[in-house]
Amino acid sequence: MASLSSLGPQELATSIRWARLVTCCNFASVTILILDWLLTFDLEVSLVWKSRWNIMKGLYLLARYLPFVDVTLALLHQFSDTLQASQCQQMYEAQSWIFVSGAALVEIIFSIRTWAVWKQGTRCTLGLIITFFVIWTGVVVANVLYLKGTSHGSSLAPHLIGCFMTKSSPILFVGYILLMLYDAFLLTLMVIRGLSIFRAAGAARAGENNRLALVVFGDGIIYFFYIFGAYIFSTTSNVGSEELTHNPTAISLINILIITRLPVDLEVLLMMPARVIHAVLACRVVLHIREQAEIQQRGGLEEDLVYSQYDS
Repeated sequence: MASLSSLGPQELATSIRWARLVTCCNFASVTILILDWLLTFDLEVSLVWKSRWNIMKGLYLLARYLPFVDVTLALLHQFSDTLQASQCQQMYEAQSWIFVSGAALVEIIFSIRTWAVWKQGTRCTLGLIITFFVIWTGVVVANVLYLKGTSHGSSLAPHLIGCFMTKSSPILFVGYILLMLYDAFLLTLMVIRGLSIFRAAGAARAGENNRLALVVFGDGIIYFFYIFGAYIFSTTSNVGSEELTHNPTAISLINILIITRLPVDLEVLLMMPARVIHAVLACRVVLHIREQAEIQQRGGLEEDLVYSQYDS
């Protein structure tokens, strides 16, 4: 990318336009985050806040509220026109590490759920621990290398945009690939376990006697596909809006290749939406499982009534 001082009027206008597009995506992320929090707050109070403290409660609260820190830093990075270049870089690095930490917390929640449905077997436990360690070591290394390859400048246009990235590294896509691989690994374990259970018990009988199982496997598998898709579209955010509109299927198939062509201005276009969706779905997994477990404890007609209202 050219230096800030050498940008012509057309290049400056393009940079501002892309920055505003990223800002719109960040505001959309804030909207999703706040709306979901409002919609599920009553469940959160009754099923989480009032429950005893344990590891899952701590993970839930971190997964639920850490994204508010993410989006706050992202908006400050986008709008603050008083920060020096070094401060912009430090803020971006902090945001990046909070993103990685938050994603790891969410994956731990999904891993615990997968571990539980496999009845905490020794092989499953070792497999999850080893795979998680390998994947997240790779994510951390990729993030370190990525941040070393980035640099920032002060605001190009005060009162219009804030911090300005002047240099980036294509290794960013490696982190997304590793996240998708781990989600695919968990999804495979969930599908295998779900099929074995429903084949053994009979799908109809399993559904009648254990609606909690349907929530665990049904919601879990669907959410994995949503999260997988969110990371896929994060890695395809380097294409122009016109290309993405005209050929979304082809773009999805070649997303890993085209990230290296991502303009620096659009590199993080869908990073925050992916982060928020990841956290929202993980929190809903916890709430749905706890809600259905409570319903099953009550049993009978009340279970069907509450579940039908919730499912509608």
